[in-house]
Amino acid sequence: MGISKKYQLGEVLGKGSFGEVRKCFNRFTGEEFAMKIVPKENVYSHQILIDLMEQELDVLSKTDHPHIVRVIEMLEDDVNYYIVSEIIKGGELYDHIIKHKMFSEK
Repeated sequence: MGISKKYQLGEVLGKGSFGEVRKCFNRFTGEEFAMKIVPKENVYSHQILIDLMEQELDVLSKTDHPHIVRVIEMLEDDVNYYIVSEIIKGGELYDHIIKHKMFSEK
């Protein structure tokens, strides 16, 4: 099943060096998620990037912890990788760090 048949893309939540993160909705359940869209050309430029991405996704897909974003599923087409994860509200972590200067470990 194609990505657009299962998910409706929404607003851009953030952009990084590998791609962008967009809000998305499951067309069948209405659930809201975050979808990281990574162009394959960005990853294939260096073997180490492929290895790191595969390792990170392997760990995240096996992790179930209330303080770690849960990966729902990983998809791909000829052009992109799509990583669907739970959506975290509240803005960018970087912005909170700059604003508050320090966080406790609790």
